[in-house]
Amino acid sequence: MTTLIQKIIQEKRKRRIAAGCDEDPHDGTTHHPRDMIDVLLGNGSDELTDELISDNMIDFMIPAEDSVPVLITLAVKYLSECPPALQQLEVRRTLQFCCHNANSHHI
Repeated sequence: MTTLIQKIIQEKRKRRIAAGCDEDPHDGTTHHPRDMIDVLLGNGSDELTDELISDNMIDFMIPAEDSVPVLITLAVKYLSECPPALQQLEVRRTLQFCCHNANSHHI
């Protein structure tokens, strides 16, 4: 699994370099991170090696008792750096809340 994740990271890193980091390689426009790897690649830190990013992704996919704080931290970081994702989450949560309230009034 680590090898597959590292290949994905390397491909994303190549695309970022080819596109000038913050530009979409398809049309040259500035883009928002699409996933957690994009967020971690775009944080500007040289300390995050491909291996560390891969380890974080594995922790994210296979949660355990000690990885829950990492998961929460990465989720908050992603949402704070990607306003469209936060807005989508808020809309979904609002819809769930409305549907739940509507269903509880019919009982």
